[in-house]
Amino acid sequence: MFATAYLVWCAVFLIVWLALYVWRPSARRSMVLVSLFATPLGPLSQYLHVQDYWRPETITGTLIGPEDFIIAFMIGGITAGLYSFFRNARHPRSQRSGLVVPILCAYVLGVVLMYGSFYGLGLSSIAGAFLLLGLFALVPALMKPWVLKGAVLTGVAFTFFLFLFYTGFFWYYQGIVDAWWFGASGERLYGIPIEEFVWAFLWGIAAASGSEVLERIKL
Repeated sequence: MFATAYLVWCAVFLIVWLALYVWRPSARRSMVLVSLFATPLGPLSQYLHVQDYWRPETITGTLIGPEDFIIAFMIGGITAGLYSFFRNARHPRSQRSGLVVPILCAYVLGVVLMYGSFYGLGLSSIAGAFLLLGLFALVPALMKPWVLKGAVLTGVAFTFFLFLFYTGFFWYYQGIVDAWWFGASGERLYGIPIEEFVWAFLWGIAAASGSEVLERIKL
């Protein structure tokens, strides 16, 4: 019924990603790094979400499709681009070598915690995502407190952006929430599953905090 809707979603996010990339030259490096960092998380998290939370239709007809990679890439860059509006410019980013290994270790740890919370603790995939995003949002911010304000504002901005997108998307694709979000709690705000607002806010903070770390990688 909604076979191409996920692809349309990708196209809209691509337009926003490109607009931010053109508009914010100073954020381009950060956008690309966060996009690359976020891309594998799309299918890795989606593998859990399709089991108990939502199941979008992909163009390949598989549970995990190319859209999952594309969406993750776009969301990462969009969030980094939004953070560039709120970042405290009084704290310059100094690039350092030796950060790749600890960042990769944190990345692997995050994936282990994500799957461990689902299969080991029995948490729902969305609850596990909330806990993981909350952890990765707070740790960098606590280490560098001046990051927190910009990160929270990024979370608010990304939540508002997703609200605007969903409003138009759900209006055009009537019935798609019931068809795709089969495991949502049923609580909705303006027709949007409440979990999407929580996820967007936490992701915005986590991605903004993470961009501060990724931007310091010396390539």
